[in-house]
Amino acid sequence: MSVNIYATDADATNTTNAISTASAYTSFTVADGSSLLGTLYTSTLSSFAITGTDATFVSVEFNSGVGTDVKIFVNDGVGANALWKNKSSYSFNLVVTQGSNTATLPITAEVTGSTAFSVTSAAGITIANNHRGSLTNTVTTDLGATSGLVLNYQISGGDHASFSVDAATGVLSLTDFADQPVKGSYTFNLTVGTDHATWASSAITSTQAVTVTVSTGTPVLVNDSNMASAAIVTAIAFDSVDDGFSGALTPNKLFSSGESVFRLGGTDAASFTISPLAGGVKSHTGSVSLTNAALFQTKSSYAFTIEASNDDGTTYSSPINCTLSVSADSTVPNISDFGVFLTNDPNDASIKFKELNSAAQVGTLGTLTVDEGCTFAISNVTPASSIEISASTSTTCDLQFTGGSAPYGTHEVATYTFTIVATDTTGSSNARTTNFKVSVVDTGAPIMTISSLVVGNGTNTYSSMTSLPFSFLVSPVAENYTTGGGASDTTNEFASGDITVTNGTVANFAQDGTNPKLYTANIVPGSQSGSDPLLVTVAVAGGAFTDNAGNNNVAAEYKFNFDAVNDLLSFAGGINATGDEIAIGQIFTPSTSDVTSSDNAATLAFSPSDIRPTIGFQFFITYTATDSANNVRSIARQVVSTSTHANYRAAPVITVTGGSTYHEKGDAWTDDATVSLSNKITAGEVVTTTVSGPGGITAVNINTLGTYTLTYSYTDPVYGASASVTRSFHIVGKAVTFTLSALSGSLSTSSFNFSSISGALTDTAMDTYHTIGVTMDKQHWNDLFYLSPADPGLPQLTTLANIDVFEEETFGFKTVSTNMQTAIDNLSTTNLTLNVGTLTSDTAAVPIADSAAKVWAKSIFGGQEHMEDVFANTAAIKSEINTYLSGTDDNSILGDLRAALAAADDKTNALADRTLANLGRQLTLQLHSAIVGTNSEYRLTASTGGIFAGVANTLGTSDNYYPFLFQHGDKLRFSLALSHPAIDNTQFFNTGSDPATVYIRVEVTMADSA
Repeated sequence: MSVNIYATDADATNTTNAISTASAYTSFTVADGSSLLGTLYTSTLSSFAITGTDATFVSVEFNSGVGTDVKIFVNDGVGANALWKNKSSYSFNLVVTQGSNTATLPITAEVTGSTAFSVTSAAGITIANNHRGSLTNTVTTDLGATSGLVLNYQISGGDHASFSVDAATGVLSLTDFADQPVKGSYTFNLTVGTDHATWASSAITSTQAVTVTVSTGTPVLVNDSNMASAAIVTAIAFDSVDDGFSGALTPNKLFSSGESVFRLGGTDAASFTISPLAGGVKSHTGSVSLTNAALFQTKSSYAFTIEASNDDGTTYSSPINCTLSVSADSTVPNISDFGVFLTNDPNDASIKFKELNSAAQVGTLGTLTVDEGCTFAISNVTPASSIEISASTSTTCDLQFTGGSAPYGTHEVATYTFTIVATDTTGSSNARTTNFKVSVVDTGAPIMTISSLVVGNGTNTYSSMTSLPFSFLVSPVAENYTTGGGASDTTNEFASGDITVTNGTVANFAQDGTNPKLYTANIVPGSQSGSDPLLVTVAVAGGAFTDNAGNNNVAAEYKFNFDAVNDLLSFAGGINATGDEIAIGQIFTPSTSDVTSSDNAATLAFSPSDIRPTIGFQFFITYTATDSANNVRSIARQVVSTSTHANYRAAPVITVTGGSTYHEKGDAWTDDATVSLSNKITAGEVVTTTVSGPGGITAVNINTLGTYTLTYSYTDPVYGASASVTRSFHIVGKAVTFTLSALSGSLSTSSFNFSSISGALTDTAMDTYHTIGVTMDKQHWNDLFYLSPADPGLPQLTTLANIDVFEEETFGFKTVSTNMQTAIDNLSTTNLTLNVGTLTSDTAAVPIADSAAKVWAKSIFGGQEHMEDVFANTAAIKSEINTYLSGTDDNSILGDLRAALAAADDKTNALADRTLANLGRQLTLQLHSAIVGTNSEYRLTASTGGIFAGVANTLGTSDNYYPFLFQHGDKLRFSLALSHPAIDNTQFFNTGSDPATVYIRVEVTMADSA
């Protein structure tokens, strides 16, 4: 039988509308402060029990065993009644038992709230300056722990917009950074609500007035102007700037958590400015600017620090490291200081300009300074080579007129232009080109100098001459000038009318033929009145002429007294006022005895002190007498220099004759030339000798090879420097005698007698030889013998140490053994044949019988003692032999030798044909052997004078051959054999024997070409 539960007693009585136990019964509510939840009914006596989640908060009341209704009571766990703050709802089961049958009804019930609750957490919160984000606060209320309520949170009023709240937790967050000086506290309302839905009237919430207080403190730097999203930074790397950049750094990266002022610090702070500074308007955003243009070459990066203050600089935050890099060098150097070039050319602002006055002889032009390391170059100098860079550093360039001296003269107008190119040294080739101009102007007045050789200038000077020569010199003589017409007038020159003479006149005015600025005239004094002297004034007024710069001359004046009555001075006997002759080439010295004075106390003098004429000319000698009152009276004497004078002396001439052309190194040297000097003024005059040697040495150094030039000079006291004479000589290495091994030839003649040949030398080394000496130009021999670098090689031979390791060979010369060959394989007796076509034998005149007795007397030629007795044409033989030996054409020993060498070494096989190389090596090694231990080792080099100084020749091969170069004085020896042809024994020799062969050694002495 089922157990039914009913909501009303009537339903239980009628057993209708039984409550379904399939779902929770929700019809019960309980008011705040009440305990009875409600009553349920059964139709049969039952017992009741409570189970489920909230069973501890629920109790029932019924008649045990007989009850048909049950009262259900609830409490809040604190008191006996329900209170929603402590328990807002209930969930439990009502178990009904009827005998063995039970039924369980789930019941849920809400408490009808009517009692207020409170927020119990602190209403004041303190945060740090610069704080942003969660306040990590905890909101507490007086709601019971068992209330089962889910709370929600809201903020409103006051400063709530600066915050957000977690609706589920009540945790507050500050949206922006706290900035205590700007806002020291925030106020707003925090409202706490619940999810409870059953109320006696309106829903109950609790609101708390919250105050958030900001502590004092410095700001922090952040990375963005949006304070809600900006992050705190510990360093700032500004974007790199281009070379040459200056100004504000962009994009801006300076932001502060609070409104701030800023300051810079660190290594490069001086290169920047920052704003706002203390005293300025505070801002979250700052600005950093680079003061001067960035220069990659001098500074490619900057390091500095930034600090922020929110109390106008009283306290600052910790410094933040900042960096700025400069992009690769892309700017041209900048001239930061132009030195003396302070202005621009008035006609072209692109040209730096300096004006100089020609009166100031300026040699230097100051220093240019650039702002980065550079090299400097000058170009486009006009006039050429007039301006130069005298010195420079990496950042400065000193300019000067070439040599440090002004190239312009006083009163000269000139213009100089040039270009300076400053190129930086970073490898980027950035360069600045600047044009400069120097204008030299003339503001100085030209000067007229009035002078006279016959009377002094002054009121105390006297002359009795009735016509006095004067000169008028415009200075400086280098400048142009005109008169009256200004700078453009080039025709109106200085004229006689420009001279004013008081108490006199101008005569014989003329322009000097060699100096256009020099004028001469005679000043003719006026008539003297009585015995009183006549004061004569010669003047040129100021402004009489104008120079080419428009400057007027300054006035000039010359005064003297004309006195022909009171003549204090007169010429001594034999001395004439005009017409006396003096000798050209001699020193003529005037004397005070040339004149006499009526005043014995007067001091006599003359000018000039002497005359040294070199040509026929007239000279004036002025004699003066100065009395005790310092009055000066003068007379003038004219003398004429002539070549007809008995003491005439022509100009000296230096003559140099003789003198050795060559001198061997190391030998004592004296000048062996004969030096003479003609027309000496005294017997003791000597010629001086100066030396110019290799490398600029000024004395003969017997150990320094090369050409020395001797200059013979003399300066005459009258004629001055005579024409010098020079001669040169050469210091050379020791001459060496070379012998060509295995080189021999045969001469065949129809008749000869060698023993009487003129010039034959006795050979003490080889008694059986006759030696003929021939001097020949070395250039004819320098192309015969060659040395190939491959055997043993030019690099080896130029180092003496390498030559010393050569092996000794059988014929007595050092060489490389693997390269050894016979010198000339193909040279035979037929290669060298004396051309005897012109030689004849006149044997008819020879007494045969007389000769037969002397056939074996001498061993030198088959026993013949006197060859003249047998051969009549010895003179022709001698001439033919000498021609053959000393010639250079094909019909000479030189030509035959060259042909023989060519036949012996045809160069078709560079490895096999080594005749030339072996001969050249043979000569080279003899040279080495001869000079070991001497001072001539230089000859084994390729330097001037060395045997390898010539130009290599392939000689038709792919190899280079170096010609062996002889030196002046070298001797080259080789042998010849003179053989008499077979003869008719019955004609000459009754013994039937032919004359023996005579061996000749030819010695060629090398000489420089004439």
